[in-house]
Amino acid sequence: MGPSYTMKRTKQEHIGLGHPHALKERKLGLKVACLNGGTPMKTVLLIIGIVATLAGLLWAGQGMGWIMWPESSFMLADRKWAWIGGATAIAGLALVGFSRRR
Repeated sequence: MGPSYTMKRTKQEHIGLGHPHALKERKLGLKVACLNGGTPMKTVLLIIGIVATLAGLLWAGQGMGWIMWPESSFMLADRKWAWIGGATAIAGLALVGFSRRR
């Protein structure tokens, strides 16, 4: 039998080849930019929460008759849309709050 060789990898080689984050970055080909150093999922939740809050406030304003734009909107001065908009804004704020938790 021939001599037995053991192959030792340096720490950098081991992390670079087998580390789960390195594998994900190689698959994506880029690093995902995150707001406030959070995870990508929390960044997505933050963006969705902000959009939902703004849309809910618009719908609530239209439903209450405070925002009369656009003129052809079916939501204008319809209290049902004030309630739907308020609930959407609250849900959006909840998503923003959840995304900001550590």
